[in-house]
Amino acid sequence: DASVAATRPSVLIAITAGAGGALLLWRRARFVVARRRLAEDLLAAAVETLEDAKRAGSPRVPADHLRDALLRAQFPFAGAARNAGIAAWSLVVAELETDARIRSIMVPVAGKRMKHYEYVATVLTASPARG
Repeated sequence: DASVAATRPSVLIAITAGAGGALLLWRRARFVVARRRLAEDLLAAAVETLEDAKRAGSPRVPADHLRDALLRAQFPFAGAARNAGIAAWSLVVAELETDARIRSIMVPVAGKRMKHYEYVATVLTASPARG
């Protein structure tokens, strides 16, 4: 009888374990998607910040300062959200390192070598409307 078999402990454990595994996979997938979205937002903000720095005449931005400024702007208070931003920052670094518009250089600062990002491409400005 199927109803009797479904109430056996081994069957209940198998059903529960399967559902638990599916739940863990769903949570993991949701975490990965949220991390990717956050990394995309941080990457766009990082590129915009580097472009603005080049326009302002200071082409180099320390990597640590860039990270801290962007994370503090998006997450003013320390906590789980900022920790998620810190976790997503590794994805941003990987993208910045492979972006042809951005160069990563090591600069000596106060006796230490510090990574800086430099926007090397031509920064496009808004052109006047053509009549």
